[in-house]
Order: sequence, then C-alpha cells, then structure tokens
Amino acid sequence: MQRHGDMMWIAVQCARRISETVNTIGLVVLVFGAIHFIYGERLIESRSPAPTYELYSWQDSANRWKFSLLLTTSREKTIREVFDKRAVLRDLGQLKRKICTLDAGSIIILVGRLPTGTGPRAKGSERLRYPTSDTIQEIRSFAEAHKVQVLGP
Repeated sequence: MQRHGDMMWIAVQCARRISETVNTIGLVVLVFGAIHFIYGERLIESRSPAPTYELYSWQDSANRWKFSLLLTTSREKTIREVFDKRAVLRDLGQLKRKICTLDAGSIIILVGRLPTGTGPRAKGSERLRYPTSDTIQEIRSFAEAHKVQVLGP
C-alpha cells in the first residue's frame, strides 16, 4: 500500500511541475506577444525610408534617350556628375534593368534641368529635358510594377 501511495504522490508532484511549466511557458508567450503587439509596429516604422533618386534625361546626336539615375543628396548635382560616363544609362533597357535593382518603396524624381527652379540653366545642362510623355509613362508603369514610385511631369 505504501508503494501505491508513493506512486500517487510522485504522480501528483509531476503533474504540478508540468502544470507550473505550462503556466510559465504560457506566461512567456503572453509577455512576448504583448511586447510584439505594443512595440512591433514602432519597430517596423522606425526602419529607414527607402532611398530617393533623381532621373536626368537627354537625347544624344542620334536622338536616342540617355539617362542618369543618381541618389538624391542634400545638394544639387553638378553637370559633371549627371553626364559622368560611368553613371550614364545608354537606353531605356539599361534604365529598366537599373530600376529592377532598387529597393521596393524607392522614389524616382524626374529632373529636366539644372539647377532646378526657374533661374538660368547651368552651362552644359542645355541638353537635359524630360522624355516624351509616352516614354515617361513606360518608365512609370515599369517602375510601379517593381514597387518604385516615379514623381514628375
């Protein structure tokens, strides 16, 4: 009889420990769930925003569109930066391939002149102009399909 009583006592102790463990695990899950609920949205919102780019365009002597897609900074780009051969995209196909590499949520701003605004154009920037409305629409549609926003005319 003693042996049966010992076995019952052991079973009860095991059940209590299992119950305490389950309660502890439940409490941990509840706490982490609450933390995620309270702070999760803030963590998502605190990520740095997607980058913004400036898209410069012009036609070469054969009337082919050329592009330069440069990261926006706190200053206006120079003519040298815009027309730098290492940055020039030689056609719409190259521009589309470049757009494919941008982060979702990125923004492209069309720039048709340097400096921006209404003052006199910077020497050497006379070639800069917006592409045709059909070309702009093609760029915009392609970019939007890749979750990139195009702003401009």
